[in-house]
Amino acid sequence: MVLPDRAEQIVGRERNQRTCHRQLALNAVVARRVNSIVGLLIYFSVMLSPKRTLVFLIALVVFVVNVAGSPLFLVVENGKFGYINGSGKMIIKPHFTDAGHFSQGLAPVKIDSKWGYINPAGTVAIKPQFDDADQFAEGLARIAIGDRFGYVDRVGTVAIKPAFDVASYFNDGLALVKSSGQWGFVNRTGDFAVKPRFDFANEFSEGLAAVPVNGKLGYIDRSGTFVIAPRFFLAGRFRRGLAVAALERDSAYGFIDTHGNMVIKPTFSEAADFSDGLAPVKLNGKWGFINSTGHVVIRPRFNHAHGFSEGLAAVEINGKWGFIDRTGVLRIKPMFSEALAFQDGLAIVVRITGRGGGIAAPGLSISDVSGTWGYINRRGRYVWQSSD
Repeated sequence: MVLPDRAEQIVGRERNQRTCHRQLALNAVVARRVNSIVGLLIYFSVMLSPKRTLVFLIALVVFVVNVAGSPLFLVVENGKFGYINGSGKMIIKPHFTDAGHFSQGLAPVKIDSKWGYINPAGTVAIKPQFDDADQFAEGLARIAIGDRFGYVDRVGTVAIKPAFDVASYFNDGLALVKSSGQWGFVNRTGDFAVKPRFDFANEFSEGLAAVPVNGKLGYIDRSGTFVIAPRFFLAGRFRRGLAVAALERDSAYGFIDTHGNMVIKPTFSEAADFSDGLAPVKLNGKWGFINSTGHVVIRPRFNHAHGFSEGLAAVEINGKWGFIDRTGVLRIKPMFSEALAFQDGLAIVVRITGRGGGIAAPGLSISDVSGTWGYINRRGRYVWQSSD
């Protein structure tokens, strides 16, 4: 083993094995005390030769890609919240009183009575100071101080002062907020792009948002101008230029384009938004899937179905949920009481075993039952499962 050039001078160019181990240990101690990646780079560029510095940089990149960049998943053990990686290994031990999912490198956590944010190493990145906190979207996260909602950026600076009754995620550069009993939209500086004047509203998607006027839904653009006149009983979010819509309460469902034209005829008793290029639809009491031209590509044969995500969709057959691929082939056999969409390679599933106090999983809550929930991979195998 060859010691770094400068290290050789420090130890008087002794090259025996013991000295080598001593110097490496010293490097490790100093490295642990460096507080940032930039500090590490400076330190090792001084201590190591150019060749060894290159090796260190390559190792750092591998670490960032394979470890630091790996998604983490929220779990609960003994009433405390922590995080696992995609293989089910516990990365951040459960010790938070409440917590949310990671997004854009940070996760909201509750410590004692206040909410803050941690990074994937479990270190507090934004100190607990809020009465509520949510995930980041487009660089901002919804937080609450008292009963007022606003937004912070990723360094914890209040970007939009808490002043709203209710607030939602940023999407398409705007966030849906409620003020004085009415809904409107703010931009990233907190100014109203669309003043509060609606009884309720959907978030923007592809530049349009569904809002009501006199009991009918239409679509506004980012300036608040109606581009599709209010005439629908139901109006979904646009995905690849299509949104599910129904004209009346009891009328069939179809799909409109961004001009309001019914481009897929209303022939379905129920339907949901497109995802991954396919939309769940109900025909003759069973659910299947259509493509963007309205053609049935997966025959309706399921009791219920969720949208596709990461190439798989949850479907219900005879009271149990499994997953199909985009050709309709069952890839994970139906064996769960409930199932959510895949995200970052894992899906939340639930197994109900009887009556009880309820099951609470991230994004899913079922009352008056007992059982377990957990994460499965794309092969249908558990990587983590709660205790009974």
